[in-house]
Amino acid sequence: MGTAFDFFSGRTGTFVLHDPQNHSYFIFNEEQAKKRLPPRETFDVFSTLVGLQTRDISQVADYIRTVRYGNQDTSGGIDSFWLDGPLAISALEQTEFLCNLYNEELPFEMRVMRKVKDILIVEKNDGFTYAGKSGSGKGLGWFVGFVTVKGKSYLFATNVEGGDEVNGQLARTIADQFIRDLFQLPSEFPSQRRERVILQVRPPLSGLPHTHLPDQMTGNIRELRL
Repeated sequence: MGTAFDFFSGRTGTFVLHDPQNHSYFIFNEEQAKKRLPPRETFDVFSTLVGLQTRDISQVADYIRTVRYGNQDTSGGIDSFWLDGPLAISALEQTEFLCNLYNEELPFEMRVMRKVKDILIVEKNDGFTYAGKSGSGKGLGWFVGFVTVKGKSYLFATNVEGGDEVNGQLARTIADQFIRDLFQLPSEFPSQRRERVILQVRPPLSGLPHTHLPDQMTGNIRELRL
């Protein structure tokens, strides 16, 4: 298996890891990390929160503005604004949103936030928890979520842009490899277990040490301390 860097060959993409305990970010390709893109199916995380909270998904636009999700633009078709735009969000904004969800600081009931966090978990054993949601479409792949290693939790977001072969599965493969590289995990972690089916409630219709990374990756990664 190659490094995470290898999977970006000929494509544009980013990986962001947010360490909330140390108020730091670990970023591969900072320019791409700031670029807003349609969330695609990663928006299911947000819409499921609204659906479980209100049982009235028509309120999703109000919650988008309250939470300040991405560019907050829901002016497109009610069944597609999160797929093809105009709603757009950056990888950095994805990790901020996920951090607020993980810390249960969003304007939803605790039971709702805990339910959605539980739904996102794809792997949990021996002090390792891996949770995420992918999104795919029109040459764009997303995988966003959180990982807990040795008692510390981090939020992450990956996106990749390219040709027809680019999708959420590729984004997950990239995220998996970054997680292995950063935390020096054995090759079987994370496993390729399938995501759990999210409820799909949609609108109608301390910094990490660079020495953990291969030499060819360090020049493309920047650590930010806030």
